[in-house]
Amino acid sequence: MDKVSDQFRELLGTTAIETRIFNNWLTIASAYTTVANMIELPFKYNEIIQLFVSMMITQNKETARNDDLGVFWKTVQYLISSNILFQEGDYRVVYADKITRTFKENGEWHRSDIILPKPQNILYLSVSRVFGLYKTQALREGDKPLPVATVEYYLKNSPAYICDTKKVSFKKIDAKSGMQEYDENGTKKFTSTTAFVFYLDKLNLSIDNAEPDE
Repeated sequence: MDKVSDQFRELLGTTAIETRIFNNWLTIASAYTTVANMIELPFKYNEIIQLFVSMMITQNKETARNDDLGVFWKTVQYLISSNILFQEGDYRVVYADKITRTFKENGEWHRSDIILPKPQNILYLSVSRVFGLYKTQALREGDKPLPVATVEYYLKNSPAYICDTKKVSFKKIDAKSGMQEYDENGTKKFTSTTAFVFYLDKLNLSIDNAEPDE
């Protein structure tokens, strides 16, 4: 184990790996090294050690991404529970078997349907305000928030993500009261924005589907 550990660290250089992940791969590699000189194996020692290091780095990145995503969704849950994010104002939950996606391509607007395997709970998340509040909350708690581009990348590569869609209509909610805003003529105010769409059941979120009071 000492021999393999030294070789791992040499190959990793300045790349930091979680101790748990490092030790897991060290156990496997040490077992291989123990028997490599006793029995004939179909791969060479140096090749397998380099492969282990490569896979270790990949696993470490995936673990970090999942941890960061967990913090993001935990923050979203807190903001919802604290009535800072509002149903129909910042997010929407629907039970559906298809999603109509609006997007711009080559300067023209298009619409297409994404058919789901079965009807299920779908979360539409208004990204602009949510990302801003996530950043504010992280700083308030003394944490370093992820850059918006990184959050978007992690979300889009998560199992719960379905698509993004433009021109999604959300109610304009007064941040202080949580109530629907109206103009001087008594007409409800709405905003049109980009939303990320997720399978709700694949997220660690507890959401009351009731709409805010009028």
